[in-house]
Amino acid sequence: MAFNPSRAILAVVIATGLGGCSAGNVALPTVITFSDTRLYPKDVTVIPGAGVPRFVMGRRCPSTPVDDDSSKALYAFHPGVGSRLQLNTWSAGLTRSDELKRGNTYLPIQTPTNVSLRMVKEGESLVQPEEAILATFLTTSRTNWNNTLNKPDKNEKTRAELIAVLEGHKAQLWNALVKNLCIQASSRKLTNSLERTLSVTAMSNILALCKAIPRKYQVGFTRAFISDSVDNSLACSVASGQNVYRSINGEGPLSNSWSWSEATLGLTHSGSDIPYLDNTAYQSPNHLTGHIQINSVRPWSSNPPTWTLQEWEDSGICQIADQPATIARLKLHGANRWLKVVLPNQHPSHRVLQEGGRRRLQRFLDSNPLAFRISRDDLGLLTAADVTGLDWKTGLNNPQIMGCDRDTP
Repeated sequence: MAFNPSRAILAVVIATGLGGCSAGNVALPTVITFSDTRLYPKDVTVIPGAGVPRFVMGRRCPSTPVDDDSSKALYAFHPGVGSRLQLNTWSAGLTRSDELKRGNTYLPIQTPTNVSLRMVKEGESLVQPEEAILATFLTTSRTNWNNTLNKPDKNEKTRAELIAVLEGHKAQLWNALVKNLCIQASSRKLTNSLERTLSVTAMSNILALCKAIPRKYQVGFTRAFISDSVDNSLACSVASGQNVYRSINGEGPLSNSWSWSEATLGLTHSGSDIPYLDNTAYQSPNHLTGHIQINSVRPWSSNPPTWTLQEWEDSGICQIADQPATIARLKLHGANRWLKVVLPNQHPSHRVLQEGGRRRLQRFLDSNPLAFRISRDDLGLLTAADVTGLDWKTGLNNPQIMGCDRDTP
């Protein structure tokens, strides 16, 4: 066929025009539901579809029991920061017993938990779901330490000290919980049945939380939340046979996680009327549903947390290989210039004013009119909703993480 110069030129024009177009990007998050019964190989390190993960994949969380006839571990992983965990735990409670003269008379308890996993700067406050998870994790790990101390006055002194330590070290305790958070899925055999159900437990290392507080209070923490039978010199340690990993929702790895159908027909048990399952006591059948979204928490992801830009920095989400990343520049809505983020002593040109619930940007009268700088202190007054672009720095590098620094519209 003869060469046609006109067609060749047209093809070049079309190719050039299409070269600047993009088909777009798909969302990065991988959703793992707690009803997913896929079996993963023993040596799996990456969840299919998740790309390069920020978590480690394995068969089980550390210190949890090995497989037996009733329980088979399917997979376990550490989700890490930037993931969103959604749990819904319900406790059907105990049926009313005429013989025991006790039992639940209230509706089944349902506890929804929806939290974005992040690091929190030391001394900063936790948001309510974070505080609730931390409180539940510690509450359901309590020992009988009150009965092991012979001197009531000493016990009350220890209790008062621990209250102050927990209140003053919430960020450190939360960070230890998140760093060691492990999601484990197991296949459980139903009682007196050949059928099996999926049991998913979110656990963390109780010893890591113990080591996050000052050393002088670690013995008291150990006796209150880990083991009341260890020697006073063995701070942040467990007694023989005890589990290091405890459930964040009050259901320990040794407990039987019931399917809804089994729990419905088997609720008569003796013992205290407590709507928790912990790692040592079996009181009331719990059932857990939910899912976890890997790499789903970003400043411009769907339904992002309302954190300040400073909290986004501290979260550890917008960084690579655990190297701290900071915001070097930002662009506000309606702006055609980037604002460089500088230290307060580096002569910022603008500041954020917060007056009566309103915020506005103001230029310093004595600043260089050609300079566009904002103080790092003002990152605590801005959120992702205020900006159209963020420029992150890790040393001399610019980490490119989808959802952290989007293109300016």
